[in-house]
Amino acid sequence: MRLMRGLTAAAALALLAPAVSSGARAAVLDRVGVYTNAWRQSLTGTARIDGEVQGDSFSLPGDVGLDGEKTVGELGAWFHPFGRHRFRVSGFSASLNGSRILPRPVRIGDLGVVPQDTPVDSSLDLKFYKAHYSYSIVNRDLVNVAVLVGADILDGKGEITALDAVAIASLRGTVPVIGASVQVSPLGFLRLYGEATGASWKIGRLRADLRDTLVRAEVYTGHFFGVGAGYRKLSLEVDKDGEGKIDASTDGYQAYLLLRF
Repeated sequence: MRLMRGLTAAAALALLAPAVSSGARAAVLDRVGVYTNAWRQSLTGTARIDGEVQGDSFSLPGDVGLDGEKTVGELGAWFHPFGRHRFRVSGFSASLNGSRILPRPVRIGDLGVVPQDTPVDSSLDLKFYKAHYSYSIVNRDLVNVAVLVGADILDGKGEITALDAVAIASLRGTVPVIGASVQVSPLGFLRLYGEATGASWKIGRLRADLRDTLVRAEVYTGHFFGVGAGYRKLSLEVDKDGEGKIDASTDGYQAYLLLRF
């Protein structure tokens, strides 16, 4: 019986050893990581373009026909120099277009009141970058919980073409954000990651309210190469005096390719 118990214990250790050593090697290799993803976005919301006077709020898909369904690419990286300190950066850009017969009169920038049944073309170019520092309050191989501080950088430009003229609004600014992240690595080849950040600030002429949440699962092979799947929702309300406003959200599923060293 003692021999059987000894063999059973030895077998259990043998089975656990690869996972434990894999987790240890992954922790060593996880100092630097880069990734790209394809994000299938679905954008909805409202906007406003100001001129000499404040414009009217209009629905992006409903009033001006902006097509919010788009697959965009995102690039990102993380750097874990030592201990509890980590840095993360990421960014994406999206270009959306659309057209429609205006279903109601709308005041749009210096175009004035555009009459009902006027053909309009719309476009939105949006760039969004994140630069965050995180400090781990729980710093284990299995579980990592961190608080985040940093900045989100928004660069948006919207255009409406109607009556042989163009109205343009540019919304650009850098917004301080705070948040938290949770990372769980039950096995060396598997990692689950979640993050939530937000901000509500008025900086000069810019008023911004941002909410960004994401979750993803990553599976690695050979400790270096990984694939993943996740979901992200970004909500933003940005208002700039004399330019306009966007109050929109975009969400959708993501497919990842990752490298870690």
